[in-house]
Amino acid sequence: MPKVSFDNPITAAGYGQKTVPDAWLERIQSLTDSLTDWIALDIGCGSGFHARCLYHMGAKKAIGLDFSLETLKLARKEDKTRLLTVIQADALHLPLRKYAVNFVLMRTLVHHLTNHRQAIQEAGRVLAPGGKLLIQTIAPKQIAQRLIHQVCPEYVMRDVIRWPNIDYLCNLLEDAHFSHVWTEEFVDIRKPESTQEFIERVRTRRSDSILYMLTKKEHAHLLTKLMHDLPNHFPNGLVLRTIVWTFIIAEKQRC
Repeated sequence: MPKVSFDNPITAAGYGQKTVPDAWLERIQSLTDSLTDWIALDIGCGSGFHARCLYHMGAKKAIGLDFSLETLKLARKEDKTRLLTVIQADALHLPLRKYAVNFVLMRTLVHHLTNHRQAIQEAGRVLAPGGKLLIQTIAPKQIAQRLIHQVCPEYVMRDVIRWPNIDYLCNLLEDAHFSHVWTEEFVDIRKPESTQEFIERVRTRRSDSILYMLTKKEHAHLLTKLMHDLPNHFPNGLVLRTIVWTFIIAEKQRC
């Protein structure tokens, strides 16, 4: 299966066009209690949107780390007030010392990784005792509910196999000596958009990451089905999407 190329400028730009819903910020605040005086690390930060949010939520320092030069160019460009420390690196080999940070965010990252165990061990290595790790992912059972797969179900299994099982990730966290591992669902209600806007985002592959993995023929087939079926799904012309994420939260054991 082809992989998403984040060093492709078009792909990087698509991932850079993100907003952060207030509900996400409120949930992160409730899960972390407070980031005040903490050092926060966003692994797979992309354009740095969420890393900057961690700074505004009270972190004394926010680090955005990504292996893609193209997305980090966006992060530097959009960080107009220089709030972030931006690092190019691989999630499997973090260039940080032991106990360097107090909070680690891995948002929509794990399905891109080649070695989940090593990534979690590295996050645990740089996380100080008492610090927290938050993984935001999608349970495989939720994949079929995404709009693209409701319209074009033949691509579901290709997407499902990319997302690791939640229990598997929790077991890896426990193996890495994290304590108090638990999960919560987060219902992300997306801003309504016209059918034309949604189709244009799919056409330019700026919607779901599975789009980058379709051949030209498959992509054209999906666009044809969307143009035919979306009016039946949304007769008022507004696309309403809800994504059910899973948050996995784990605390680093205190010495």
